[in-house]
Amino acid sequence: MLGTILLIGAAPDLPASHELCGWAQYAAHPSKRACRCLTEQLEARKASGYADEARPTSLEAMKLIALLEKGDSCSAGLALASFHVLDGGDLEDMMRAVSALSASHPSLLLQVLDAQKMPAAGIESLMRMLPLSTVDDPGRKRSMVKQRIAALLGVHDSKLRRVRGIAVESLDHYLRELH
Repeated sequence: MLGTILLIGAAPDLPASHELCGWAQYAAHPSKRACRCLTEQLEARKASGYADEARPTSLEAMKLIALLEKGDSCSAGLALASFHVLDGGDLEDMMRAVSALSASHPSLLLQVLDAQKMPAAGIESLMRMLPLSTVDDPGRKRSMVKQRIAALLGVHDSKLRRVRGIAVESLDHYLRELH
């Protein structure tokens, strides 16, 4: 009977190695294997409705952001996959960090957006996420948006043309709003 209760309470369709890859393990020892495993776990839990159980702590989210800022490709995919389990300030911080890739690692950002099949509305919202330091500085906002547009236009991979077009168009629209 106890085994039945445990099975009913367990989240279905988790990767076989789900016990070996959690946020704490990834934050302590980031590796591509742990990153892929955690990404699979997030997707499985999202599909099964157990997403809340996969939420990182604020400290774990900050560690992921630190890896993301270094241009780690697996962390970029994991960051996008984690959007559905984050909320409040953690979600905003993660979105700002992913958005910042448009200037620092534009090709990586476009590859991840394409691989995750992020819809246009999601890309548009993401592109508007600027650092908090720009909130009361319209000139800095405009400068940062122009910098991001230039960086994205520097990506010439034909496979990324669609997501690049959406990202650049949304930034162009945002820039017009700022004038």
